[in-house]
Amino acid sequence: MAGCVRAYVQFLQNTNGDQEIDPERLDPFRARAYWQSKQEELKWREAAGELMDARDVEAEFARVFALIDRELSTLPDMLERRTGLPGPAIQLVEDVLDSIREALYLKLTEDPNGVDDKG
Repeated sequence: MAGCVRAYVQFLQNTNGDQEIDPERLDPFRARAYWQSKQEELKWREAAGELMDARDVEAEFARVFALIDRELSTLPDMLERRTGLPGPAIQLVEDVLDSIREALYLKLTEDPNGVDDKG
């Protein structure tokens, strides 16, 4: 059945030229075929490794950022042990790292469309 639906949507796309299909303008049968085909395409692309669930992407980014933050947190101690930097210099490194973290947070949480989403 899925193959038939996909073939039918392919037929619709071919008869529509290069224009994008507007499912809102299709009759119910064709609209259903369109959405079933899109759903099958998404399943196939996910199985092929082309798509990931948004929650999985968020979790992976959170894991990577936590690793980066943890490693950067060790930098002041590492500099102090390896170079013997004095306390004020270590404090400067910590302050710079804090500023970088804050700037990254602000850039990552700002809406690219200019809408404030923080509260």
